[in-house]
Amino acid sequence: MRLLFLAIALGDVALLLAQGGRDGTLRPEHALLPAVYTGTYLALVVFLRWKVPHGLSDPVLLSAIMAVSGIGLAAVSRIDPLMGARQVRWFVLGVAGFAAAASLPVWGRVRRYRYTLAVAGLLLLAATAAFGVEAGGARSWLQIGSFRFQPIEIVKILLVLYLAAHLAEGRMYLAAGREPGRSLGRIYLGPMAVMALLFVLVLVAQRDLGGALLLFGLVVAMLYAATGRVRYLLAGGAAALAGAGLAVSFFDHVRVRFAVWLDPWSHPRGYQVVESLFAMAAGGIFGTGFGFGMADRIPAVETDFIYALITEELGFVGAAALLFLLAVICLRSLAPAGSEALDDVERLGTAGFSLLMAMQAGLIVAGVTRALPVTGVTLPLVSYGGSSLVASFLQLGLVYNCTRAAYAAALPGEGTGAVWSRA
Repeated sequence: MRLLFLAIALGDVALLLAQGGRDGTLRPEHALLPAVYTGTYLALVVFLRWKVPHGLSDPVLLSAIMAVSGIGLAAVSRIDPLMGARQVRWFVLGVAGFAAAASLPVWGRVRRYRYTLAVAGLLLLAATAAFGVEAGGARSWLQIGSFRFQPIEIVKILLVLYLAAHLAEGRMYLAAGREPGRSLGRIYLGPMAVMALLFVLVLVAQRDLGGALLLFGLVVAMLYAATGRVRYLLAGGAAALAGAGLAVSFFDHVRVRFAVWLDPWSHPRGYQVVESLFAMAAGGIFGTGFGFGMADRIPAVETDFIYALITEELGFVGAAALLFLLAVICLRSLAPAGSEALDDVERLGTAGFSLLMAMQAGLIVAGVTRALPVTGVTLPLVSYGGSSLVASFLQLGLVYNCTRAAYAAALPGEGTGAVWSRA
């Protein structure tokens, strides 16, 4: 419990410093965001402690989630108070989603409805391609009245659940190195490859190449996690390189991103990357302090380049601490995958969500630091945007559901079932 309260206190301090640094002084109204943040997480702790069996089984994971989301809220609030107010509403909804996903018996239905989940994801993407709103060169938003969201964030979760169920059934054959297992493996590999290709093609039609890269990488990573066969990684890497070459050839905005990546100083659209590099360099070791940096001049700093703002204002130490906390979340999310008490669907699902979060964080940090071209992927729990924030909490809630089951099964006298998580 002490670790949980320490994480909440860290978020409160970050929120107060961000607002005070932005406005030049602390005012009474600045206590509102920390109060909502603290109250939301205290309600979650009370719910997990007294209403959910083994609800506080992994305080390390919970604490890391609390700290990272607090830093994210602080960074967004530092940019714009109205933006911070909108983000905190999504934050409350996301924590509620985490509580529901962590406590309800959802995993037992995944195997039965795996194709329904996959088709639902495809329909969401198809609707976005047909009726979506274009932003940043990609048609990745779906608008219903005044409400607008990114379906790709929900599709990521649906794809992980489908892959977990499909690979759990066919992993033995997919991992086989000789006949007849290899021929049987093709029976399982075929539908999965077709489904992955459909997802990628629909995203390409939307011109959302960052999303296509992320989902394709997720398929390859989960296939490797299920089978341990390096050939799948090599084939996937070759296909990704070929796809990147085709994207550069056929899509102007992708060609521009590659040109900016190679030489942002000489390209007219390299301003965003150049300002990001200057901002991170200005941060030094300990940073300028919340509100005292210049990174808010970067276009789309609240989404694609939020890491540059954090690096400038919290310095190398703060940026490294954020990456450490994200690594803790990924590693603790991966822990249930090694539990023999869980079935293959649950283990592969938690591995998939851990890989998804690691890949997202890696892609955005690599884009900001110019290690890779900018992909438009958001930093989980940190970047501005309700779709991304709620989806991150939902997938972590599903992981925590398995964490509780694995913890319960390891207790003396609990047996190996933990059936309350699978019913």
